[in-house]
Amino acid sequence: HRDLHSFPTRRSSDLEAGSGPGALMMEALRVPGTRWVLLISYSRATVVADLVRSITPPIVLFMIIFLVGQLAIFAVTMRGVVKPLVSVGGSLEALSGADADLTVSLPVATRDEIGQVAVAFNAFMGKLRDIMAEMRSVIERTNEVKHTVSSSTEETSAAIEQISANLADRKSVV
Repeated sequence: HRDLHSFPTRRSSDLEAGSGPGALMMEALRVPGTRWVLLISYSRATVVADLVRSITPPIVLFMIIFLVGQLAIFAVTMRGVVKPLVSVGGSLEALSGADADLTVSLPVATRDEIGQVAVAFNAFMGKLRDIMAEMRSVIERTNEVKHTVSSSTEETSAAIEQISANLADRKSVV
């Protein structure tokens, strides 16, 4: 037992008695204007159970809101990042199997980094188309020169044969 004067002078004080499953929690309340103290005791297990019951619903609600938020973030990420990446990947696969079809271009669906990749790729394909067109032009001009040289060579060869035949005829005359 405690002496009355050992209780604090403030209005209330918390105390604990015992340990283990039967432990008690006590609160000493001073009765104002008197020397009396009201001592209230509670079972620690009851207090803890009530506390757990009172904080469980807000924690569960917080967890549900947190999970819904995470799902929303996941959905936005899937829609904004993964879907355009899959689209660009599908277009690149179609391009790789298109037998070097340089008319294929990637759809520019977004204005983010993925859209910038598609724009840069399309610009690259445009330059590649220009290079291939220039190569075709050079090949055609080379073929024209080849035909011209070939014709000239044939004409020169025919002229040389004519000259040789004329020389052979003059040799036989002499």
